[in-house]
Amino acid sequence: MTPSKATREQLREHNRRLVLRMLYQGEVNTRAALATVTGLTKPTVSSLIGELIDDGLVLEEGLGRSSGSGGKRPTLLAFNPRARHIVGVAVGSRNVSAVLSDLAGVTSAVHVVELNAAGAPAVLGAVEAVVAALLPQLDAPLLAVGVAIPGRVRPGDGSVRHSAALGLHDEPLAATLTKRLGVPVHVGNYAELCALGQYGYGLSEEHSPGTSATMTLDEDLELGVVMHPSGAHFGSELAGPMIDELRLGWSVLKQRAAALLADAPNSQLQGVELRYLAIRRAAADGDEVARALQTDLARALATPLAWVTAVLQPSNVSLAGGVTDLGEGFLELLKHEAAKLLGAGVMDDVHLSMAYSHRLGAMGAVALANLAELELVA
Repeated sequence: MTPSKATREQLREHNRRLVLRMLYQGEVNTRAALATVTGLTKPTVSSLIGELIDDGLVLEEGLGRSSGSGGKRPTLLAFNPRARHIVGVAVGSRNVSAVLSDLAGVTSAVHVVELNAAGAPAVLGAVEAVVAALLPQLDAPLLAVGVAIPGRVRPGDGSVRHSAALGLHDEPLAATLTKRLGVPVHVGNYAELCALGQYGYGLSEEHSPGTSATMTLDEDLELGVVMHPSGAHFGSELAGPMIDELRLGWSVLKQRAAALLADAPNSQLQGVELRYLAIRRAAADGDEVARALQTDLARALATPLAWVTAVLQPSNVSLAGGVTDLGEGFLELLKHEAAKLLGAGVMDDVHLSMAYSHRLGAMGAVALANLAELELVA
């Protein structure tokens, strides 16, 4: 049976991405080597390379050495990371931040706008504004936009099923933004993309190459996971009954603080806007209310951490979001509480860290768009 035109085009696009990915990863740098590594015929590789050169995604960089048997010197090839730009957007409960990145994850500009209200109109407007602010700084075509957003995002179409923090429910965010911005827009869960950002651009070499999980805690708790070595990723908010049962969430912490402060008139937290950084500072000065709040939060967060550790057996778990303002001392407290639940030695196999970068969600959004359009993140 002769393959249909659609099937032939899909196969060619698959082969095109495969060739580009080999060059992006630095696996090979000649047409002959590409044919050997990919299993494609030399004419097919030459045709694909011709297209990629025309698109600016691949460059020819002079001649290499001939083989031991002599013969014509091969033309060296190189991936061109600056051929396209991607905008990565991270939507938070208070602001929307964005980065302008090339195809290798190197950023050249950052912009932040305030998010003054919840609901779809405010979120859409803020995303459009932050992208528009970066457009004048493009020096290559804009390939796509990625958006990291707290809540449950439907895989495939990027619609937001529910986001308590942003007041969204069944919102076709990706489709609406694609129409408004005029380029493909890909939307994913914030914690998932934080994990993907570390996997694609920021995971330290000292970490073991196993499954990585990211737990973000701002207003709500979210979990993102990247499976190594496949790069499969998923994530969502841990909302509803689980949050209530575990006593997590900023509103719950504020209620706990109010109860403690009623009996502690001399606490440093009296009359102070209750944020993670304020709790950290007061706890460092020996404030008992602040220390109690840290302990309560560590005990609550230890339960989902223990669950993630027991079920997924990750080699790396990162905390991201506002909770990172509590610092390394909180990390040790959390590890101690999780060890109580899991038993001695279990947490010793997990590298627990703080993901301090405020651009992590935006870089994860860059990685999502890159994967969707060119499959280059690995």
